[in-house]
Amino acid sequence: MHYTCVVKRAFILFFLLFITITGFAYTDACKNTTQIAAPAKDTGLLSPDVVGLPDSIGVPQIDQGGRRPYALIAGGSKGIGYGIAEALARRGYNLVLVARHMDTLVAAKARLEAAYHVHVEILAKDLAFETSATEIAQWCTEKDIPLKMLCNVAGMGGSKDYLKLPLDTLQYMVRLNVESCMALSYTLLPLPEQNAPSYILNVASMAGLAPIPAKNLYSATKSAIVFFSYSLRYQLKKKHVSVSCH
Repeated sequence: MHYTCVVKRAFILFFLLFITITGFAYTDACKNTTQIAAPAKDTGLLSPDVVGLPDSIGVPQIDQGGRRPYALIAGGSKGIGYGIAEALARRGYNLVLVARHMDTLVAAKARLEAAYHVHVEILAKDLAFETSATEIAQWCTEKDIPLKMLCNVAGMGGSKDYLKLPLDTLQYMVRLNVESCMALSYTLLPLPEQNAPSYILNVASMAGLAPIPAKNLYSATKSAIVFFSYSLRYQLKKKHVSVSCH
């Protein structure tokens, strides 16, 4: 009995330590990020004031060739991704929006170009596909896109999770939530390095800070993004590529 109590207490202490360390990691990866809550109108989109961006991301500087820097937003046609795209457009960034559906991309492009007078490129890609990250990087290289910022926003969740979804849907969630972020950061990294100081913004979730039985796999994928971002921040620090995690 005494042995069982000791084991239980040790487990609780370990769990509390894990949460504390994870919280510090998430906070550090998110520091220098400003969030101002402001509800959008009933458009199905987020206001640019509801998203947070690193404070160091100000008005972009025109390069020596007279080109305005670009930000690529994976999952940028609606929701949080569109809110980030709008916040960056308002600061003067040209944009590359990547999402699955061309109709929502075309609509987002029209709204952003009309409102902020920036140039918006659109790419219809399913980011869960293994070849998408390589194809996007190749397209950006061929177009000579002066990429200053990468925003990995694409993901999926929902009310149903592990044990309530078929295996192929669960595998799709892992590929979209985790693999796309890892792959795009890897394949596109040479471009932010060329345009340093530059930025990578990964969107995770508070669900990534602790196990959630009702959203088992979702919280696990977001936890992976938190830890990936924290480590990548230190890996790229000397390259002057700043990594933040929401």
